[in-house]
Amino acid sequence: MEIAKPFPILKLPFLVLIDIVKNLKKLEIIELSLATKKCRFIIKSIKIPNPGVDFKLVTSTELSQTANDGRVPCSQQQFNYLTNYLKLRTYDIDGADITVEFERAWAEYVCDLFGNNISSLIFDSNISDLDLASLSNWINKRQSTSKMRLCRLYGDCNDSDSISLFFGARTFSIYHLSIQLKFSSKVTPINFGTLDMDEFVAQDEDIKHIPNWITVESVLTSNCVRIWIELCPFTATDLNQIIKGWINGNNPRLEILHLAIKPFDLDQFVEGIEYEQREFDLLRNSDVMFRREVTIRKGYDIVGHDGTVATFKIENRRWNDGRLWDFILVVWKNGC
Repeated sequence: MEIAKPFPILKLPFLVLIDIVKNLKKLEIIELSLATKKCRFIIKSIKIPNPGVDFKLVTSTELSQTANDGRVPCSQQQFNYLTNYLKLRTYDIDGADITVEFERAWAEYVCDLFGNNISSLIFDSNISDLDLASLSNWINKRQSTSKMRLCRLYGDCNDSDSISLFFGARTFSIYHLSIQLKFSSKVTPINFGTLDMDEFVAQDEDIKHIPNWITVESVLTSNCVRIWIELCPFTATDLNQIIKGWINGNNPRLEILHLAIKPFDLDQFVEGIEYEQREFDLLRNSDVMFRREVTIRKGYDIVGHDGTVATFKIENRRWNDGRLWDFILVVWKNGC
């Protein structure tokens, strides 16, 4: 059987080589960069389209599950590359542990190769020995003025203090912040600092224990365009305070606020608020990462201090037998 000869890719004209590299998958480009210093130099000189760098810290359990599914863990591939190039041997081949040092070195290499910053950060808040304040400071230094497209935290949350340290140290910008944590009953709310991202989404649909992950003060002092919280412990008094805060000029960028809440006394909710019942439907289209359309059927209009009109509505979730209500506040930026 005749063995195929290696293809002399580096002897091709540079314009042809550019087209070849641009049509390679991201992992293939990384593999090519680690072949020789010349390959790496060539790739760095080419403007790769959409070279987003996703940085994900995974636990050993997640690695084991990936291996059991018959897939090759991406971090195992990363280890093979980096042991050759960066001489890092801090990753246990059996999948027992991946150090943050290793993951940072990998992220630095890929960001340097593509000439880009980290576009998404995804991590389990329970990774052992993870210094979240140090992680936040590292990203602050390397992100410069680039806005991170996505930051997502997930896992079981038994202590919110370390997560609060991460956001307390954060100065880098985030477009979409997603919190998917399961809170224990004694966990205090996370101190996010100022919620200044475009989108804040918090998800936990375990109605047996409603997570206490954000305070009314965080909403009042936020600078978000869209806030979407699947479950929260806010009361009628809390929502009354939030609406009055918006009327008085809080969160001027707000377009949509959606909260899943337990039923409460409606009279207490609207106390001291001037409103007018709306008799027609309006559809709110939002240019969001996870596209959402909000239809306000009737509802109640309120007017902000600058004359901007917003509509709020409380409706029962039909599929949960009245155990939860949806509170929706939509700000009509275009004067609807």
